[in-house]
Amino acid sequence: MTAASESGTTNIPPKETNQNSNDDDPPPVTLARPFRSRKNRPCDGCRRAKTRCAITEVGTPCVECQHTRKKCTFDELPRERKKPSKRSLSPQELTIDTVNPAPSKRSRTNATSHVNVDPGPSTQQINDSDAVALEETRGYHIITAVLTDDLLPVGARKAGGERIEQTRQISLDGRNPQYAIFSRKSDKQRLRPPDSYLDNVKSALSLLHPPPSQTALLDLYLSASNAAFPILPPPKHILASAQSSSSPYSPDYPYPLPILAKIYTAALNHAPRGMYRPSVKTVRVLTEGQEATGLPRSSLSSISDALLDISARPLKSAEDDYLILARALAQAQLLGLHIDPTNWGIPSWEKDFRRVLWWALRVHDSWASFLNSRPSHVQTNNHTVPLPSIATILSATQQLKPSHPVLGGSPGHLSNVSSPRSQHQHSPPFTPIRSVPSVPPHVHSANSFLHLCRLTILVSRLQTQVCTLMAPKDERLGRVVDIEKEVESLLEEARDAQKEGAADAPGFPSLMTCLLGFRCMARRIAIELSIGLGSPFTPDPETLERYAQAVEYITALDGRAFDGFWLVYVGHILSSVTSSLIRLSLATTASLDSSATSPSAQQHRLQVDSRTNPIFLLCRLRCALQKARDFHHWDLANAALTRAENVAACLHNLGEEFGNVVLALKGTLFNQHEEIFPQAMGGHSNGNVEAMIASDVRNWNIDLNAFGTDKDWSGFEGMPTVGPSPDYGFISS
Repeated sequence: MTAASESGTTNIPPKETNQNSNDDDPPPVTLARPFRSRKNRPCDGCRRAKTRCAITEVGTPCVECQHTRKKCTFDELPRERKKPSKRSLSPQELTIDTVNPAPSKRSRTNATSHVNVDPGPSTQQINDSDAVALEETRGYHIITAVLTDDLLPVGARKAGGERIEQTRQISLDGRNPQYAIFSRKSDKQRLRPPDSYLDNVKSALSLLHPPPSQTALLDLYLSASNAAFPILPPPKHILASAQSSSSPYSPDYPYPLPILAKIYTAALNHAPRGMYRPSVKTVRVLTEGQEATGLPRSSLSSISDALLDISARPLKSAEDDYLILARALAQAQLLGLHIDPTNWGIPSWEKDFRRVLWWALRVHDSWASFLNSRPSHVQTNNHTVPLPSIATILSATQQLKPSHPVLGGSPGHLSNVSSPRSQHQHSPPFTPIRSVPSVPPHVHSANSFLHLCRLTILVSRLQTQVCTLMAPKDERLGRVVDIEKEVESLLEEARDAQKEGAADAPGFPSLMTCLLGFRCMARRIAIELSIGLGSPFTPDPETLERYAQAVEYITALDGRAFDGFWLVYVGHILSSVTSSLIRLSLATTASLDSSATSPSAQQHRLQVDSRTNPIFLLCRLRCALQKARDFHHWDLANAALTRAENVAACLHNLGEEFGNVVLALKGTLFNQHEEIFPQAMGGHSNGNVEAMIASDVRNWNIDLNAFGTDKDWSGFEGMPTVGPSPDYGFISS
């Protein structure tokens, strides 16, 4: 073997020539036959002839192509191989990373019949039977908007040991993709015996008299609280998705076991006649810490668990709840709850549950940030979940189909609150309940939750547009005017629902108290923006009428209303209304003969009747809240009563100047002035406050210059227009 052959080339000797040939003949041609490899492959002609290319030292073309005068492709890259045609993915394969993935046995034709290949403007249709719930998958998180590909794992794989991540597009709309990152490292809940989770709560419940049934407490919570403020899905969906024999779910335990302890404790607030409410705080202390959950971080049940903590009564710490809410919202955004799931390949019940769960978080975020003067955790333009419809709420809780006779219909009018400008461009128009006889209570409760979500939008706007350090005072005052008008429209719709039988539905008393209280708070903010923050203010008759309506509604509540659902922030709202009435009462004086005052003094006085007298309103509110706490053990009255007691102690040390205000704060004003109400009392103290007010013969006045500020509030007449809102486009009239 020669060296040439060892090097992989073969030298072809030249043909014999005549000795008499010319000396200037060209040198012999030396050819090379490279080994066949991926880099040095034959040209197309030689490859088809199943031979190697003979390349001269000069380079291409090869000898064969020179003789045949064909194009030599030796230096060109090999042609791209034909890729197999992609078949359409079935809906199961859109979220195939389940805990126990089953191999797909459907044919290619069946797969293409369910999903349209061409991503057109319209989204692809999917049946609930084909969809796979994200709740059944292992750990995942959703990417809000993919601007670059650096957030997506390269090749559906990331380095890092067992944390191998895969990417799936869960949206059925090819033009608006939504990506979910699934992790092989599951954060599943560790299975433990039920008694290990529920030992403490069972022991605490057994100490109550009579001991309540766990099944009864679960049913009570679902009907009284979850129907009005949905944070739990229907149990049948949980049981239907748990197909494994080792599943922790059963008819007796239809929810994750750590959550059940909190559900049982929360249900004690809704027991008839408040029989268990005095013991709720003790039961919470006994069960605290035992449900150190270990719930899956990528499960919606962890969001429900956080909402149970935030909504827990009695309120423990507003600061701790604010931190829990911040973590819950961050976790919810990881799970994509802030993205509209309409085009996702998941079951319809999970879409509806995601919507109501996000709005439940928004309700807490708006009220917590507004009442405690803290920044909101939700960015204004970075969520696309529309307002839930009544059918959506019922689907997430009661599974009532949209074809139910109490749903649907064209709304007679749309308020500004439900317009796309006031919420989101993707939100559907508000559809009220039809006026039909015997509307089920849970439908009214769903309608109350929808109104609460719409009120939440206004609370959020007040926080971002008015309670801010950036906008000038005149602009903020104009925003309050816009918000007040929309609150009035929303209040009228709520009163229409009350006439249709919603007054006794769970959640409606809480909604009305929030509406009436927020209306008073917005007016107080408007007045203080007008006359200066912190300055004593004196109102116009319209403002007094607002406070009178709020007090009248609260005093008319009965024990059955206190047994229903109440938003945990109602206590703060009642405390704020009490504070405003205290400031109004300090400027109120009484005289038996109003003609004795000089004309100049009359100019600085606003005469009020006994119905809108701030001192009377303060006393009536104090008595109503004291009765609610003493007879019905209503914990939400504590904040307002504590404020009244503290202010009464401070004013008592100032002498007799504010004697009537002190009596009103103690709730004894009408008992101390029985001689003024001879017709109503009849010589006996029967506690008929309404009759005593009606028989009042004195003239009550509000001194507009009682504090020497010479400032009064004359309403919104003549206020300048502030222009369109930068976020919502509203223009004040």
